[in-house]
Amino acid sequence: MLLGFDRFSFPGATLMRSLWDSVADMTFVGLYLAPAPSHPDTSWMEAAPALQSIGWGVLPTYVGQQVIGSGSHDVTEARGTIDGLHAAGLAAGIRLHPQCVVYLDIENGGLMPGNQVKYVKAWIREVHVNSIYWAGVYCSRTQTAQQVADNVADIVTETGHPVETWVYGPIDQGPSTIDLGAEAARDPATSGFPSALVWQYRMSMQGPIDLRWIDSQAGTARRLNHVDLNCSSVSDPARPDGGPTWVT
Repeated sequence: MLLGFDRFSFPGATLMRSLWDSVADMTFVGLYLAPAPSHPDTSWMEAAPALQSIGWGVLPTYVGQQVIGSGSHDVTEARGTIDGLHAAGLAAGIRLHPQCVVYLDIENGGLMPGNQVKYVKAWIREVHVNSIYWAGVYCSRTQTAQQVADNVADIVTETGHPVETWVYGPIDQGPSTIDLGAEAARDPATSGFPSALVWQYRMSMQGPIDLRWIDSQAGTARRLNHVDLNCSSVSDPARPDGGPTWVT
């Protein structure tokens, strides 16, 4: 099992290089595709060349229409098709390789209302059937993940390819400081959704999750604040088949 993290904004190439060089089982990072309807910050997009040059695997994440919280709330089937096309275009714009998985962010847990089911399915169909990428979802490990799986079974049958699932469900909601020298990655199959590819298991909700490690070059302590910590059964959730992440 391998570790990764996601964070609202890019923390800088120096810290990313130190993490890559110093923590052997930290192999992937969330990459927000932006500007998206509910995520305007483009710092991860701008950092894509640096991530590629270092060697990071990525979780390409599109924060589309939402039914809770801030952001855009145009949750319709028609908008799902539009946003799926937009997500694929953003992925191509940073030269993500064809066959990469692009993940739709679903923030609310529990059962999705009917209009959101239509939006999510239309988004997945557009990416999965009509683009050079595959679709995945980020969602709650409980009812939401199963609801998505049930509603896209026909798309999976049609294409012969799974819709990958990145689930959230914390064992730790913060505040916590995680020593990466001692942290053992969990198995996403134990997340509560057995077919999950990735599990976001430590989340900065009640306080920040901070990471610390010893820099392998300088021998000094390093720290990265306010992250969500993930685990996966693959080193690169964008390419669980082991293929290349980037167009070279």
